[in-house]
Amino acid sequence: METLKKTVFVIFAALLLIYTAMAQDRKVAGNEVDGIKVHRLIVIDSAEISSLTVKKANCLAQKGIKTIGGNLIFGTSGSMFNYHFGFGGKFLYNITNSIRLDSEFDFFPKKDYLSWWDFSVYGHCLISVGKKAALYPSIGLGIAGVRADLWRGETVSASGFSFSFGGGFDRAVASNLVISSELRFKIHGSVRLANFTVGLAYMF
Repeated sequence: METLKKTVFVIFAALLLIYTAMAQDRKVAGNEVDGIKVHRLIVIDSAEISSLTVKKANCLAQKGIKTIGGNLIFGTSGSMFNYHFGFGGKFLYNITNSIRLDSEFDFFPKKDYLSWWDFSVYGHCLISVGKKAALYPSIGLGIAGVRADLWRGETVSASGFSFSFGGGFDRAVASNLVISSELRFKIHGSVRLANFTVGLAYMF
């Protein structure tokens, strides 16, 4: 009889241990499933947030964007010529979402007896205006040259460093086309220029 009681007790204890172990396994498995569900929800939410961020981002103010185009320029100066029309080419690159570099070569054909050229690199700080437009202050350094055609076929030319500052506005009019306008004040030694530009560029 005593042996039977011991046997029943051992069997009961073994069954209790087995049940406890199975219950613990089910609890762990349930936690893992819940963790997977939570993880999936977090991933989905992150993807949705990223998607919304991209949709809300300004198409001009994004790192890595490149832009190539041209400008028409109206320039004024009180010391060398009263007004001058010119044209130029430009290449822009966004090094961050808000900082952009702009390299440009501008040329003013001869008016009266003066012609002028300028190569400069500008830095822009983009300020988003909605999804398709941006304002920016601009500052630049470059080199410029002027040529004077004098009487009897004589010419005089000079060149030197230039400094500029100003601001502009860009507007995307299509998925890859941008129109722009900018006012720049340029300093070439003793010469002071004010240039107003309008441009069209291809963005990629």
